[in-house]
Amino acid sequence: MCDKVIKKISSLWKTKNVETSSFVFKLVTKYTVCMLLLFALLIGGMQLFGESISCFSSGKAQHDVMDYQCWIKSDINLQRIKYGYAKKSYKSEEEKYLKIGFYGWIVPLLLFQAFCFVVPRIHWHYKQQQTIPKALKKLSTNELSDDWIRQRTQLIGYVKNIQKSQYRLFAFRYLSYEFITIVLNILVMLLMNLVIDDFWNVYEPAAKSLLFLDLSRLHQTSALQFPKQANCHFSTYDFKLTRHSDSVCTFPYNGFNAKIFAFLYIWYIFILTWTVLHLLIMIVLFSFQCFRLRLIRRMLGRPATVCECKHLSENGDVGLWFLLRIFRRNMHLAHFQDLCTGLLTGSSLSNS
Repeated sequence: MCDKVIKKISSLWKTKNVETSSFVFKLVTKYTVCMLLLFALLIGGMQLFGESISCFSSGKAQHDVMDYQCWIKSDINLQRIKYGYAKKSYKSEEEKYLKIGFYGWIVPLLLFQAFCFVVPRIHWHYKQQQTIPKALKKLSTNELSDDWIRQRTQLIGYVKNIQKSQYRLFAFRYLSYEFITIVLNILVMLLMNLVIDDFWNVYEPAAKSLLFLDLSRLHQTSALQFPKQANCHFSTYDFKLTRHSDSVCTFPYNGFNAKIFAFLYIWYIFILTWTVLHLLIMIVLFSFQCFRLRLIRRMLGRPATVCECKHLSENGDVGLWFLLRIFRRNMHLAHFQDLCTGLLTGSSLSNS
């Protein structure tokens, strides 16, 4: 009884779609999105239920008023001299301070980045549903099927009668989506540099500190963007009088924010490098027939001649190679080998 219940629950987690994308594509459009949503949830929860800022002043300004002025209006200044970024001379007094009024935008920034990354995945699945026929949608499990002989007959008939130009277009369209993920990755990095002023230059020492697990240096190097204490200058108006107030503000959660953005610094460079390398590999595979034939031989999982690989893919056709790639990613190896045997012999039924 318990086994049946467990099987029913586990079946809810099984994907209903045929896997056509690579792990690199899912890493950017699925796992990175989940990670960004988790970070946004954690930071947003701390801002909502905790105390994100606490300001103190020797003046008459109330505590709540100071928190409102310094957090909502983002009138926060951080002394450059205090953190070792001072110049020999400044044109004005304001240049001695660095504006860090982006704290209220951290959660929307993470959510927007997650949205940018998930759009290619949603659109690709929509295009996939339009292209993949019903015969292939039954491949959405790697488990052995009792009805394999009938499915094998349908798949062989489908492969024999497909329009190869359709899958060539499908393959090149997927290649374009891989390129789009790289473009979006670069745009997200530029957006982060725009919201967090000069992020990729200023935050490099903090990212290196996290990479080498030097947490003490991480707190020091991240203090310019995520300080635990900063000065706040604001003005209040009372009976046509303007009062200028100064306060010292503490940020209890900036230690957590500093670690998250140091990790994102490393992560975005990592996925950008990996996606670029993967795109170059895909371009090579799309360009050269010999590499596609070698990949087909590797997918078979058994010794195969070049003639057999050419016969399977009709002399290394891009569309058929991409279709065989989809088969292998969604089928049990024994089923895939049996299907290829049927394609090679031209039979649609196997009694073995």
